Amino acid sequence: MRRIFFIIGLLPFLLTNASALQGNSFKLDICMFGYDDLCHKDFAVVSDSQVIDLTSTDTLTKESKSLPEVVVQAKWLYRKDGNAVINVAQMTHTKDLQTSQLLQRLPGVTKKNDGYLLNGKPAAIYINGVRQNISASSMQAFLSNLPAEALSTIELVGLNTGTYSATTDGVIRINMRANMPLGYSFQPYVFSSFLPEGVRNAGGNIFYMTKLNRILTYHTLSYANNRIRLQQSDSLLLHGVRLLNNERRRDGRSHVLTYQGALSYELNQQRKLLLNTFVYNDWGQPEAQWHSNSRYGREVSSGRSDLYNLSLAYQIPAAQRAFHGTIAYAFSYGSEHTNTRFYNEQERLYEDVQSNMEGWMHTLNADISSYVGEQWLFTYGLQIDRNSVWNKVAYANQQLQSTAVPSFTGAELLPACYLQARYRYNSALALRVGLRLEHTAYQYAYSHTPTLTHRSYTNLFPTVLLYYDRPNYGLVLGLTSRISRPKYSWMLPGVRVVNDFLSFEGHPEIQPSQIYALVARNTLFQYAQLNLSYGQVHHFVGSSYRSEGKRLVESMDNIAKRSFFTANVVLPFALMQKKLTGQLQANVDYSRLSDFTSQYQAPHGRAPRYWTHSYSASLEYTPNNRFSCYLQGELSPQQNTLFSSSSIQFSGSMELNYSLLKERNLVLSLSTYNLFSHPYSKVHFFLDNSFHTTNYSTEPYIQISMKLRLNKGQHVVDEYRSYTPVSSSRLQ
Repeated sequence: MRRIFFIIGLLPFLLTNASALQGNSFKLDICMFGYDDLCHKDFAVVSDSQVIDLTSTDTLTKESKSLPEVVVQAKWLYRKDGNAVINVAQMTHTKDLQTSQLLQRLPGVTKKNDGYLLNGKPAAIYINGVRQNISASSMQAFLSNLPAEALSTIELVGLNTGTYSATTDGVIRINMRANMPLGYSFQPYVFSSFLPEGVRNAGGNIFYMTKLNRILTYHTLSYANNRIRLQQSDSLLLHGVRLLNNERRRDGRSHVLTYQGALSYELNQQRKLLLNTFVYNDWGQPEAQWHSNSRYGREVSSGRSDLYNLSLAYQIPAAQRAFHGTIAYAFSYGSEHTNTRFYNEQERLYEDVQSNMEGWMHTLNADISSYVGEQWLFTYGLQIDRNSVWNKVAYANQQLQSTAVPSFTGAELLPACYLQARYRYNSALALRVGLRLEHTAYQYAYSHTPTLTHRSYTNLFPTVLLYYDRPNYGLVLGLTSRISRPKYSWMLPGVRVVNDFLSFEGHPEIQPSQIYALVARNTLFQYAQLNLSYGQVHHFVGSSYRSEGKRLVESMDNIAKRSFFTANVVLPFALMQKKLTGQLQANVDYSRLSDFTSQYQAPHGRAPRYWTHSYSASLEYTPNNRFSCYLQGELSPQQNTLFSSSSIQFSGSMELNYSLLKERNLVLSLSTYNLFSHPYSKVHFFLDNSFHTTNYSTEPYIQISMKLRLNKGQHVVDEYRSYTPVSSSRLQ
C-alpha cells in the first residue's frame, strides 16, 4: 500500500539587510527560514481514481534552532578599480608572521634597503589612511615589530590617480583590524642574529591589543641592539691616472627603541576616530678607519636621532554613500645629532665636528567620496604640507679652536587639491577622469650666502583611466602624471669641498622633473600581472661636471629629456593543493636621453640609450598548519647606463617557521639572509674620468626568533550568542 504525504516544503531562503562599510566590506544581518517535512494524514489508496479529502486547517508555529556550524569564507585577494586588496585573515600562516614578512609575500611587492617596491617602483606606506612621514629605517623597525595578525586588509595601489601626492608612484595601504573579541591579545617576541664572528643584532618587542566596548587599542614597544658594519673601497681616475685610492672600515653598535600605539573609538553610524602615535630613538658610537695612498685616519662618532609622529583621523564609512572618506591631521618632529672626532696616523686629534639637525612637518589631509546614483562616483580632497628644517655644523681645528659654523634653514609649503569623477557604464567597464593641482613654495638660507632664496610654482597633474574588469581578466588603460622635486642639498648656492680633487656646487635654479606616462596594466586570472608604461621626463636631472685647474666641480642640473619604457611581469602560482605557493617577478626598463643642454658634457664613450632589468622569485611550502618554509631570491644582472656601470647582484633568504603547543601559539623561526651575496661594485662615469666604489659588507647571517601569542577574553561566540550559542561553532 502506497503512502502519500502532504508536505509543506518551501525552499529555504534568506532575508538579508546589507550595509556597505569602509572599502569593500559589508555587514550582513541574516534571517533564515527553513522547513521540515510535515506528515499530515495517512490515506489508504484503493484505486487511481480515488478522491481524497484534504480539507483541514494547520497552524505554523515559530521555532528557533541553533546552527551547529557557521563557516564564513572569502577570497584572500580581490580587485577594486585596478588595485589588489588583500584580506589578511584569509591568508595562511599570518599568525606566525610579522608585517614586514607578510608584505614580501604579496604579489608584486619586494623589499629594498630604502623601502618597499610595488611592481618595481617605490611605494609609500599608508596606515589607516594616513601617510607615515618617517624614515625608511624607522618604518622597517615598525613593520618588523608589528604582528601581521593585527592587520585587516592591505591595498596595493599600483597607479596614483591623483589622490596622493604627485611625488608618489605606488602606495601600500595598510588597514589595522577594526574589531576583535572583547578581551586582549598579548604577543612577546625576541630575536637574535649571528655573523661568523659574533652577534649581529639582538632584541625583541611586546605587542598588546585590547578591545573594551567601543574602544580598540594596540601598542608595540621594541628594542634592538644592531651591528653597524661597513667595508668600502673608493678610487678616482682622472684622465686615466689614479689620483685617489681610499679604503674605509666602519664597525660599532647602535641601540634602537621604538613605540607605536593606536586607539580606535567607534562612534554612531560606524564612524570612527583614530589616534596614532609613533616614537623612534636610536643612539650609538661606531668607529671608522680609513687610509688612502697619501693619508691614514681614524674616526670615532657618537650620535643619536629621534622621531615623533602623531596623527588623528576621522573616518566616515562607505555606507554613507553621499559623503564618506577620511579627514586627518598629522604632526612629525625629528632630530639628528652627531659628534665626529678625527685622529691622524699618530693618533692625535686634529678635528672635531658637531652636527645638529632638527625638523618638523604638519599635514592636513581630507579624502572624500560621494556616490551620485548607481553610476557616478566623485572623489575630491585637499592636502596641505608645511615643513621646516634647520641644520648647524660646528668645526674645531687642530688646536680645537672653534671656526666658522655653517648653518642651513629651510621651509616648504605644499598645498594641493584634486577632483575625480568615475562613471561606470556597466559591471565591467568604467572611466575615471581626474585633475590634481599642487603649489610649491619654499625658502632657504645658507650661512655662506647673505641672501634668502625663495621660489614658488604651480603644477597640474591630469589623469584619465579606463577600467575593464572580468573574472579572469582586468585592464587599466590611460594617462598618468607626477613630479620629482630637487633636493635642498642640490640647490644650496656656493662651492663645498668633497675631497682633495672634487668639489660640489649648488644650483638654485634647478627645475623639478615632470613625468607623463601612458599605462596599460593587465591582470590575468586575478593574480598574474603584465604592467606596461611608456612616458617622458621633462627637465631630467643628472650630474654635470666641469674642470677648474686640477679640480673637478660637480653640480646637479636639468641636463636632458628622458623617454622610457617599462615592463613589469608578476606570475604567482599555487601547486599541491596550495601547499606550495610563490611568485616570479621581472622588471625591465629602457631609457633614452635626448635634447641635452648646451652646458652638459656626456661621459666619453657612453651611450644615451640603455636597458636595466632585475628579477625576483619567492617560494613558500606549508605542508601542515604547524610548519612553513619560505625562500626568496633577487637578481640584478650587470647594468650599464650613461652615467654608471654596476656589477651583478644576487641575494637570497630563507625562513623556517614551526608552531608549538596545542594552540600552535608558540612560533619558533630560523632565518638566513644575504645568501650567496658577494661584493658589489659600481663605477660612475663623467667626462673622461671615473669613480669606482666597492662595498664588501654583505656577508650572510642567521637569525633565530620566538613569538608567543596569548589571546584571552570574551569569545566571538558570546557576542553572537543569539545566532550560534553552541560550543562547536568555528566562530570561537
